[in-house]
Amino acid sequence: MIPAAISDCVPVTHGPFRPNVPCAVPLWLALYLSRRAKCRLVAPAWLSPSRLERTIRAEQEDGSTFQPVPFYYAEVACLLFEHAREAFGPDFARVRALLARLSNIRRHKIEDGLRQVQAAVTVRLNHLSACEANLIRPSFQGALGAFDRLERQEAAWAEAAQAAAAAAGGGGGGY
Repeated sequence: MIPAAISDCVPVTHGPFRPNVPCAVPLWLALYLSRRAKCRLVAPAWLSPSRLERTIRAEQEDGSTFQPVPFYYAEVACLLFEHAREAFGPDFARVRALLARLSNIRRHKIEDGLRQVQAAVTVRLNHLSACEANLIRPSFQGALGAFDRLERQEAAWAEAAQAAAAAAGGGGGGY
């Protein structure tokens, strides 16, 4: 049974659960039941060593695009590594190393891509995850803020130039 405090916040019901019958539930519920020794977690297919190796190979082969990964892949993996090591069995260390390698490859791709941006261009960042989007957010916010300040300053200069031109040309009409 799910505690009342949790069930009050979540109007969706899950279950009934049957022993030794796999079922899909939200991660928060799976972790809760696992902590209470009421279930056995199974790692998602995208966290299998073979799938991670394929994704790493594809990331390395294509330097211009990112391979599709779950949006919250890093967060989900971190929660599973911390609270459900047994879901990976003997492959825990290997999966963790492969995921770190994938994350590093993707981070270097982002850094290399940002170094190449030199003018106002459209940047396509398909298949970025939440943590990767948050990684580049400060860079983009700073750059967009600088562009905004320059645009405002340029508009102020244009207004000042118009006012000066109007003042210089508008005062000599009395002959």
